Amino acid sequence: MSFTPWKQLPDRMKLLILSTEFPPGPGGIGTHAYELASGLQSLGWQVAVIAPQDYVTKAERVMFNEQLPFAVNTLANGSVARRLRQIWKTLRQTRPDLLIATGSRSLWAAMLLCPLLGIPWLAIGHGTEFKKSGRLVRFLTRQAVRRADEMVAVSRYTARLVADERPNPIPVIPNGADAKRFRPDLPTAPLRHELGLDGRQILLTVGHVSERKAQDIVIRALPAVLTQCPDAVYLIAGLPTRQAALQKLATELHVAEHVIFAGMVPPEQLPT
Repeated sequence: MSFTPWKQLPDRMKLLILSTEFPPGPGGIGTHAYELASGLQSLGWQVAVIAPQDYVTKAERVMFNEQLPFAVNTLANGSVARRLRQIWKTLRQTRPDLLIATGSRSLWAAMLLCPLLGIPWLAIGHGTEFKKSGRLVRFLTRQAVRRADEMVAVSRYTARLVADERPNPIPVIPNGADAKRFRPDLPTAPLRHELGLDGRQILLTVGHVSERKAQDIVIRALPAVLTQCPDAVYLIAGLPTRQAALQKLATELHVAEHVIFAGMVPPEQLPT
């Protein structure tokens, strides 16, 4: 099926964002890509996205995409070769003025395909992609950083990780937050009541429940926290990959009654 996102507006730059993930499913890189696409679209760019949209149903994905002001080409599940073919076809059809690659596999694909079509591309460095195990993975990622036409890092830490791979200092654009969604004046009482947490002090983390996100550190600290705040509760929101292991840890530390796993939280509920 042809993917033709651009309108006939020759004075507006055409931007294609290639990401390793994209909403409505979870993931920080996907959220970053979504906010980037939304912001650049509002500034007058013609934006399109190509990315997987995992951990949601087809109906949820279609409903989400229909509400966007830009087009999304969902990468199909399958082999690396299949996804590369889809990306290649999209690049040939759309011929963007610039491609932004975000996430390690996106960097690899951009490094391989963009030069063949003469499409300039920019790499976004988040940090985790440069710390992954596996010699081949690290080699491919660093090669991509070297070959990108431009690069931006989301933190000084990330920029330092790959500073030796670039001829010039890497610009840093820190991650931001949507001030229209996340505000201190939002009502929290209804959700507190729904969770049975009226009057309790809540420690909240939102993110993939995984070893890298290190929710276990908070659980290990809870015995000390509870000596000062006996009614405190740790609310863990996110894809519950390591939930069983963390529940076991909480039980061993006798803090299980103070740990709640909320699972994946719909985006509209997150601000409260």
